[in-house]
Formats: sequence, C-alpha cells, structure tokens
Amino acid sequence: MKKEIILASKDELGVGTVLKSGRYTIQSIIGLNNFGIKYSAVGADGDDVVLKEFFPSEICVRDGLDVTIISNESIAEFKDLIGGFLKDAGKLVALDNPNIGTILEVFEENNTAYMVEEVVNGVSLLDAVNNQDSALTPDRISEILMQLLLALHDIHALGLLHRNIEPQNITLTKDYEPTLFVDFGTFRDKPSRESRAFSKLASNASKFAPMEMSIESGDQTPSADIYCLAASIYYAIIGNPPVSNIRRISEIAHGDSDPYVNLAGQKTGYKQGFLEALDIALAPFPRDRIKSATEWLRYLDVGQIKEITAETKSLFRPDKITETYWKIPRSIIRPTIAVTMMVGALFFFLSLIVSNA
Repeated sequence: MKKEIILASKDELGVGTVLKSGRYTIQSIIGLNNFGIKYSAVGADGDDVVLKEFFPSEICVRDGLDVTIISNESIAEFKDLIGGFLKDAGKLVALDNPNIGTILEVFEENNTAYMVEEVVNGVSLLDAVNNQDSALTPDRISEILMQLLLALHDIHALGLLHRNIEPQNITLTKDYEPTLFVDFGTFRDKPSRESRAFSKLASNASKFAPMEMSIESGDQTPSADIYCLAASIYYAIIGNPPVSNIRRISEIAHGDSDPYVNLAGQKTGYKQGFLEALDIALAPFPRDRIKSATEWLRYLDVGQIKEITAETKSLFRPDKITETYWKIPRSIIRPTIAVTMMVGALFFFLSLIVSNA
C-alpha cells in the first residue's frame, strides 16, 4: 500500500514524500528561509537525517514535486547556482571536522538539489543562552569560540564563506561541543549587479551580520563571517546581540560617536586579550576587523600546534613551503620566482625563434 503524502503549503514538499529512489522519506518540515527548505527525514536504514532542499523562493515556485523558475531571465542563474552548489558541496562532504555539521551526500532531483546532513542532538546557542540553567561560563564560551574558529578556518580554506553564522545555527551538545551547520547561502558566489533577484534574497539583515552582507554590491570577505561569529559570541556573553552594524555605520557617517561599548574591561573571568579581540572582530568597517580565523586564533594565543595546522592549509604556494620548511624569507623567494619565470619565458621565445628560422 502506497504511503499517504500529507501536503504542506504551496512551497514545501509534503510529509511522506520519497526522494532518491526511496532512500529518504520526509517526516516533517523544520523550516524555510530565502535559500531553501529544511526537512526532517528518515533514511532507508532507519537513521534520522536533516534534508535541505535548494529553493530560492524569490525566483522559483513549486509545480507538483518539481521546482520551476518564475522567469526565463532567471533560468541560467538558477542552473549556475545549482552547478556551483554541487561542486562546492562535494568539498564539504570530504571535510572531516567534528565542529562542522557532516554532509552525508548531495544529489539532484525535482529540478533542484538536495543536501543530506547528519543529525546532531543538542540545543542551539540561542536556546542555551536563554536557558537559566545553562552553564555558559567564561571558560566554556572561550572553548566554544576556539572550536568554531577552527571550523570556520576549514570552511574558508575551501574558498567558501559561511554567510549565516548566528546563535540559532550553532548547536551545542550536552557537553557544550559546538557544531556549525552550513546552508545553501554558503555556496553562493558574490552577488553581481546583474543578479538583482538573487542578490535581494541573499541579503542578510540579521542582527548578527555586518552591513556588507545586507547590500546588493557588498564586498563579502572572510571578515564578514568573523563579524557574525563575534556577534554570536557577544550574545553568549551578554545575552543580547551587539548594536546593529548598520546603525553604527550610520551614526558614524553622521558625525556621531560609535554607540558600541567595548566588552574589554566590562566582564571578568576571561583570559587576557579575549574580550579585546572580540571587540576588534566586531569593528564596524571590514578594514578594521580581524581578517581571518587564523589571525583571531593568534590573538588568543591558542598554541603552536594549531597555528601550524592553520598555516599548512595553503602549502600549494611555493613561497609558503620554502618559508615554512626551509626558513627562507619571502622577500628573497618572491623576487627569485619572478626572475626565474622571466628567464624561462625568454628562453621559450628564443627557442620559438630558432625553430622557425
């Protein structure tokens, strides 16, 4: 007997819908945002999973089970986004970091793409802060930040930005181990002026996001994720989000003082430099912020092993290899590489001239 499908709204797939030739069955709808729809599902092996469907609501609608693009002008863009997602999600599938939500697989179906994630039991950082019985001590908050910085470093090392870090998207286990989950916004290229429809839905006006994530032509760099993470940790410490980045920039632009009050000197129980680094990470303008997870870890002096781990992520650069292992300064390496390339090019063109003579 065929299992009954319980229809949801016009956008979500109904409970009981089967995907991937019976491998996954939707159990309930968890929620939706501008990028996609999140479902609770069960696998053919009986394990619970989280299934995320790519559904940019600004440019598509549901037609039966299929996703249909609203206008012809958005078809090419939608296809590019799906292709970019499938390429980049494959990198995260192979990523082994205990503090990043495990992506089990990605697949295409119903004219869109799906991402299957492992279920992590716990509560969100948002709920943990609001729970009066929660033991979010300075030591625990410091350790949570360290682990999330290492997770963010691995995401950035893949050439990706997270773009949606906030307390609701950070899960804490009963032992306060944090897990950072990725969403479809992670796989979006920088919005162009021509891509107005997707830029509109991609904008992030969250209390935990900087202004460059809320404007169409915002130049988003890893420092945007740094700000979001800092705002989330600020929330864990204070119980409220920091003063809006948009408000801060607006008041500064009007000649008023920055309304943000530094955490440094306000709270006790944190190691030297912890709160100071957090204030820098929350700087209103990207140029004044901590630029990367590695830089932030250095501010916190987490130890030589973690610094070496961060540095060796970019070993494909010749100057990095020689500087790291052979202790040759870059001031010598780079000119040497440039001269070598010029000499090589000269010999190449001379050989062409000789062979054609």
